Amino acid sequence: MSISEFDDCDTEQYRECLALLEAINTIKRVDASAVLSIRTRKSILSTMVVQQILAGKAWIAGNAGNAGESRAVSGIAKHFLGSLVRYDPTSLLDGMIAKAYVETTAEGMASAAEKLELPEEIAMWSGILHRAEGLKNSTPHRIPGRAEVSELIAGGLFGVSLEVGMRVTRNPPNITDADLKPGRLLDHEILSRFCGYVIWCAMGLCLATVAGYRFRVSRLARRLATRFGELLDGRDWLWILGLGVVSPFFYVMAVNRLTPLGGRNFGMLGTAMLLPAGHFLGLLLLWLIAPAQVVCWRLSKRAAAFGFPRAPWLGWIALASATVFVPLIGWAGITRSFPGFWQGWFERRGIDLFETGAGPQRFWLAVAFWGIPVLWITFAALRALLDGSRKLIFRATAARALVPASAAAMLVMALGTMAFKASERHWFEREELGKLDPAKPGWSAFEYDLASQMRRELRAAMNPE
Repeated sequence: MSISEFDDCDTEQYRECLALLEAINTIKRVDASAVLSIRTRKSILSTMVVQQILAGKAWIAGNAGNAGESRAVSGIAKHFLGSLVRYDPTSLLDGMIAKAYVETTAEGMASAAEKLELPEEIAMWSGILHRAEGLKNSTPHRIPGRAEVSELIAGGLFGVSLEVGMRVTRNPPNITDADLKPGRLLDHEILSRFCGYVIWCAMGLCLATVAGYRFRVSRLARRLATRFGELLDGRDWLWILGLGVVSPFFYVMAVNRLTPLGGRNFGMLGTAMLLPAGHFLGLLLLWLIAPAQVVCWRLSKRAAAFGFPRAPWLGWIALASATVFVPLIGWAGITRSFPGFWQGWFERRGIDLFETGAGPQRFWLAVAFWGIPVLWITFAALRALLDGSRKLIFRATAARALVPASAAAMLVMALGTMAFKASERHWFEREELGKLDPAKPGWSAFEYDLASQMRRELRAAMNPE
């Protein structure tokens, strides 16, 4: 058996790939990372055969009592592992594979040496195995000045390396809250933009529904509803659009972005994905209730002589409940208050939520305040469709007024998503941990730093001073 050198060209190839891949925005960065992650790691994986052959020869030599053959295999194995850990890895996965090679090879060589009673070989391989197994940190990493573990602060779209890497290396790279802030805010803006699209579609469906409600009544009733709608003047529309559309949006955004209840000090996993999705759900509830209540209120003022009823008091209770739901769901999110089924949903998908927070009482309290407006919206929709009383003409009038209100909500949401996109771009340009850099050829710059630290620790385990 002869000794040959192990040469790894993957690092240089990764560097050349990164120079060709554009990562000018979040989508292109994800695409580039996907290209890099699916690239076959032939060099590191092909060495598995070498490791298996060495383990097999060591076992045969140990059972045959051939001390000379065992020493020869031991020397080749040490040279092989030394060559393997000499090169910088291109991903944390490479480092973990190399660590597994070192541990399994050292265990096999130590076992063979024990059978042959070779004290020097036993001491060498047992020491390598002990040092390699000690290259991990079971204590959750914490950022100075923050009570929460780092995984809760940064866990999200770019949280995988942090969650795993901070545990598989004894001395992970130093990171601060300032390093993590752009990444977690980038995640928040991405999810906010996605939620904005969902709400825009929901309000579009609402617009189509109220616009089509005129076919629920007779032609005469439609004409009367048109005439009654003309009673609303500019001041009324300021009330409808200001109090029913604009105010809910700014209220929710203020809670989400200007208070700790927005969860922006945490990553996506830090709030168990409750935020900012829960706040946008609250905005949708407010937009489904507030414009209708304000329209009924203004019509009762302008057309009281024609018998237009006041806005239902149950609707105001539902509106108040939806208003309270927004800070409550934020409170549940930042205190990590969620029931077992919520945590189980993540665990079934292989996502560890790390530390549990407060009990589920705050979550269920928020759900209770969410249920009240949902019940009211369901009841109001069924009554509008099934009730055949003379109040149909009043509802048809309110529905006509809700058409521009729903369109205004869609416009506000469209402008909001543009702002989310601009903020996403702002934080993307400042996010360094997930950036692709040819100078650090890996799936991300931070993962390259983690993998390099892991490889340095392996080299130290193989060759202690």
